[in-house]
Amino acid sequence: MNEYVLITGASSGIGKELAYIFASHGHDLFLTARNEERLQQLKEEIEGKYHVDVLYCPLDLSVNGAPEELYQETKRQGLVITTLINNAGFGDYGLFSEADIEKITQMVDLNVRSLTQLTSYVVKDMKERRRGEILNVGSVASFFPGPYMAVYYATKAYVLSFSRALREEVRDEGITVSCLCPGPTATSFFERAGAKTATVFSGNVFLKGAKEVAQYGYDLLKEDRAYGIPGLAFTLGVKAVQLMPGELGVKTLALIQGFTRQKKEK
Repeated sequence: MNEYVLITGASSGIGKELAYIFASHGHDLFLTARNEERLQQLKEEIEGKYHVDVLYCPLDLSVNGAPEELYQETKRQGLVITTLINNAGFGDYGLFSEADIEKITQMVDLNVRSLTQLTSYVVKDMKERRRGEILNVGSVASFFPGPYMAVYYATKAYVLSFSRALREEVRDEGITVSCLCPGPTATSFFERAGAKTATVFSGNVFLKGAKEVAQYGYDLLKEDRAYGIPGLAFTLGVKAVQLMPGELGVKTLALIQGFTRQKKEK
C-alpha cells in the first residue's frame, strides 16, 4: 500500500523539520508549499539521507480550489494519506484598521478555509480505513485575543477549537487528532508577518528552534495528546494570561505586542 505523510507548508520552518523527522522514522512523504525549488531541494536531501520516497506538489493553498486540487493529486497518484500535517499558515502584524484586506483575507483562507477543506477530504478516507493521524499547527495565539495580530490570533483560535472538536468526533474511528501550539519560533514567520520589531518576538530569550518544536509536535501526535505547548515558559505564560481578570489579559498582550511599535511612533 502506498502510504504517505502529507505535510503542508513543508518547504521551510516547522514543516520542513517535520518532514525530516517523519522521514527518519521511515515514512514516505508527500509535500506541498508554494516554492517548487525548495521542495525539489528538500526531496533530494531527504531521499539521499533516509532512502524514503518523497513526492511534492507546489501549490498556494490560499487560492480557492487548491486544497481539492492537492487531494485529487493524491488520488491520481494512488497515494494513501495515513498522516496529515496541516502546517501551512502565516500572520500579519499591525493595526487591523490599517491592514491590507487582501492579505488578511488570504491569511484567513490559508489558516482556516484551506486547513478545513483539506482535513475534510482526508478524514473521510481515514474513517473508511478506520486509521489515521492529523496534526494541526495552531499557536499560543490559539488561547486568547491578540491586539496588533487580531485576525491571526482569531484564525489560530479556530484551529485549536476545530482540532479538539474533531478529535472527539473521530476518537472511536481509529483516528488521532492533535494540535501543536508553539510560541514564537525561529522561522521566517516574523519577517512575513512584519512582526520583527514586536517585543514578543524581538530578543525573546525563550524563542524555540523549528527542529525542537517539530519534534515536540511529532511526539504530541504519537502520544495521542489533544494539544500541547512546547516549552514550560510558554505554557506558564498562557496560564498566567488566562487567569488574569476581565480584560487585563488582552491589555497585557497589547502591551507586549505593541510596545515596540508604539514607542517607535513617538
